[in-house]
Amino acid sequence: MMRFAKRRQANLTTWAIVVLIAGVLFAAVSAGLTRASFWTGWLLMAAVVLLSLYSQRKRLSMLPIGRAAVWLQLHAYTGAFAIVVFVAHTGLSLPDAPLEWLLWLSFVGTAGSGLAGLYWSRTLPPRLANADEELIFERIPLFAARLRQRAEQLVVDAAAQTDSPLLGEHYRTHLAELFMAPQWRWRHLGPTHYVTRQHDRLIALERYLADDEKPFARELAGLCRQKSDLDMHFTVQGLLKAWLFVHVPLTAAMLLLAVLHLVAAHAFGGA
Repeated sequence: MMRFAKRRQANLTTWAIVVLIAGVLFAAVSAGLTRASFWTGWLLMAAVVLLSLYSQRKRLSMLPIGRAAVWLQLHAYTGAFAIVVFVAHTGLSLPDAPLEWLLWLSFVGTAGSGLAGLYWSRTLPPRLANADEELIFERIPLFAARLRQRAEQLVVDAAAQTDSPLLGEHYRTHLAELFMAPQWRWRHLGPTHYVTRQHDRLIALERYLADDEKPFARELAGLCRQKSDLDMHFTVQGLLKAWLFVHVPLTAAMLLLAVLHLVAAHAFGGA
């Protein structure tokens, strides 16, 4: 942990120095005869190309071109640098042409999704590590189906052995939808473990149950807890996979639009 903190401090210091040097050069160019937007545009283009190389590095993991962790750090800090250059290049003003609007929106979308993905990739994996067991995302529907079958069988056994419909009615009213399939729940992204309302309801229901029904209710409450863990895995793993389907296409679109913008800028004398 200490080594990681020192490495992060060194990286942030290096990044700050690079931004400071770029700021000084930007001020010097702005004070001269050459348009600063010309140089910031080329610098931003270089940063975008470097950022796009990260996805290619992931496809060529077998080649000895550096560790993936180093490339990820380079990608993150280059992205942060690109945001600074983008602000300098646009001056925080809105575009006034369709191509520039498309490029502006693609960059903002790429940067926003990248920052969100960086945050999620740092904060969400510990949630999975602290869970009772590891689950493969593609097998979560299978586990959900098994939980539903077990819950339904438990309700049937409770009705047969206790001759009471109370637990079955509670299942049909409050739990049937819960056990139908894995569910995306935003609250599972929070810092604390979420216990379903259905679990709490079953605990509260025990006071109205006969003694021979309570073991069934407690086991059903445990299944609710397992379903909550299953939904947490489904939400967290799904989000960690899904954001890439937004970030990567936006990066490709941004690179293409940046090339078109660069050609148009030189052809028609734009910034």
